[in-house]
Amino acid sequence: MSGERVREIRLQTARELEQRGFADKAIDQYKKAGAPGEAVRLLVGAERYVEAGTLMLETLGVSPDDAGRLEGRSRAAAEKAARCFELGGDTETAARVRRALGAPEGAARAAHPSIAPDVLPQTEPVPSIAPPAASSPPSVARGHAVSPSPSSPGMRVPESTRPVVSSSPSMVGIPAARSIAPSPARPSTPAPASQPRAPSITPSASRAPGSADKWGRASGWRGGAQGSGATDEMIRQLLEQGKKNAAARVAWDSGRLEDAAQWFAESGLDYESGAVLYDLGRHAEAMEALLRVSPDHKRHRVACTKLVDIASKLGRFDFELDRVLTQFAKAPPIEPTEVPTYLTLAELYARNGFADGARRVLEQVLSFDASHEQARAALDALPPAAQPKRGTSIPPARMPARAIVAPGTRALPALPTLEAFVAEAKKHAPRRDSR
Repeated sequence: MSGERVREIRLQTARELEQRGFADKAIDQYKKAGAPGEAVRLLVGAERYVEAGTLMLETLGVSPDDAGRLEGRSRAAAEKAARCFELGGDTETAARVRRALGAPEGAARAAHPSIAPDVLPQTEPVPSIAPPAASSPPSVARGHAVSPSPSSPGMRVPESTRPVVSSSPSMVGIPAARSIAPSPARPSTPAPASQPRAPSITPSASRAPGSADKWGRASGWRGGAQGSGATDEMIRQLLEQGKKNAAARVAWDSGRLEDAAQWFAESGLDYESGAVLYDLGRHAEAMEALLRVSPDHKRHRVACTKLVDIASKLGRFDFELDRVLTQFAKAPPIEPTEVPTYLTLAELYARNGFADGARRVLEQVLSFDASHEQARAALDALPPAAQPKRGTSIPPARMPARAIVAPGTRALPALPTLEAFVAEAKKHAPRRDSR
């Protein structure tokens, strides 16, 4: 497959990921496709200004202190990078860039209608596959719509960054504040007037509070959308190259969960296979896969979290599960999000008659958060720990009758003396025939 074809597929994939709200993955694909300008557009739209400025300087091939050797449009792009650092709160790096450019402190900034640099490589509009009209795609990063930059084809900045009239020349075309309000729906890709434009990425009004994860993706995002032609083509190419695990990851992200589970399992990736099966609701199969995850795996604790949830739903608690989860709960929770898992595990122990196991888990929660009321109440509700008794562990009444010896008597006959033993041995020794 030619390099141009690979770039085209990556661009198409990036557009699709952007439309579905996977900003970080879209940024990564834009970088790999050689379109850092598109990546900067997304970063600026998400108010990730420091990352945008860093990417600009990396693309220009200079450090903050070497920006002075740039010329022409590259120099103007470096000034915009400095402005990005300033908006992101990294005033020290912004000052270093401006010092290298020879701009005096407090000097007016160049009047640019957009933060987006004109010199970074841009991309031609790539037709993107819009989601069905009935569905509302998740929003990019913080959920801000983006608008076209008049000076930079293919670039977008937040609606509030459009040129404004300001008494200070240094603020022309630059956002006056960090707050960026969502704008009405606009196309996410610039196109000629004759070309139909896809709907932009706007916040979903129907999303219930708490239904999105920390990346802004709606619940059930993996299973909701099926792969597009570009995604299917990428999967086909990866399978032809023997990269089944990479194809499985693309399939997972595009909603082809059955294929992803099968390819992960065939690739020997137990965590990924179990996680997909967990998303599919095939809990018994997911448990079998997650139990095989190595303790050294970087996602082992996440796997244990899923195992606790599955065991609670299935009402299963056997030796193998106890072996894995005992190792998991040997240490206190690492972060507050693990506390509910510990509480569920303690409930599993108590429900199955293992009060001591429940006690150990709850004590780990209290060592992490001594003021946790729920853990304290659950610990107080457990029966008191049995105190071990000294002496024989088996009461005489339960001993076999032959093992009970009357007081003052010997349990075994006295051993013979050495002489008696030798005489007894000679008596029973085999006789030798004399010739």
